[in-house]
Formats: sequence, C-alpha cells, structure tokens
Amino acid sequence: MKKYNAHNIGIIIGIIAIVVAITLWAFPPPYYSKTPAPTTMPTYKQTPAPSIPTVAPTPTPITANVRDGFTQSFYDGDLVISVNSISKGKVTATIGSPGYTNKVIEQKELGFSTTYIGSGIYDIRIAQVHYAYAQFMIKKIE
Repeated sequence: MKKYNAHNIGIIIGIIAIVVAITLWAFPPPYYSKTPAPTTMPTYKQTPAPSIPTVAPTPTPITANVRDGFTQSFYDGDLVISVNSISKGKVTATIGSPGYTNKVIEQKELGFSTTYIGSGIYDIRIAQVHYAYAQFMIKKIE
C-alpha cells in the first residue's frame, strides 16, 4: 500500500482545483447571467384599500307593555301611548305627543304598525296582545 505524504496531498489538491476551474470556465452554471443586473428596481402601483361604507346606526326599538286603561310615556315624555281597551285580541289606543294632534288606533290586532309624527317621527307596532296589556315596539326614526 502506498503512503501519502504532505507533498503528495498538496499536489492532488492542486490538480483538483485546476480541474474545477477549467470546468467552471468551460461550462458556466446556468445562474451566471451575461446580462447586466438592472440598475433600478421595478415599481409597482399601489392601489388603495377599498373603503368600507359607513352606515348610520339604526335606533334600537323600545319594547314596552302598556296595561289596559293606563298611559305610558317614552323618550323623556315626547311620546305618550294610552291603551283605552283590549277586547278579543284587539287594541284600541291613543298615541300622542305634547303640543301635537293625537292619533287613535281602534280595534287593531297583533302586527299592526303605524307612523306617528309629533315632536319626532315614530314607528309604532303592536308586538303582543294580552288580556291585561298590549306590548308595543317603538322606534324613533327622527
């Protein structure tokens, strides 16, 4: 078996280096490009994010039970509802606002809806009819 000394190892490393250099010179790798690198980076047009439309919050309706023969006020006294009578699931009531004309609803059933214009504009709906009270959903529109 042949022994290798430091001189022989140096010669072998030198030969390998020369072979690698000649190979790279004759067959350059594909990632070496002969075209020059761009001097400026490409620019991209930045588009603004789509805007989200703002929607005015809708007022939350008030749900109120008004007993037969009683009066109840809402919105700091701006709206008043008096239940005059309840008979066979039908409600007779008076809706009013101080300084404005009253509106009378006569013998109306569950689901009836009306708009009252007084010191504000109100949407009033009969939500439930009980023998002792009527439940109203009231929404102030303006």
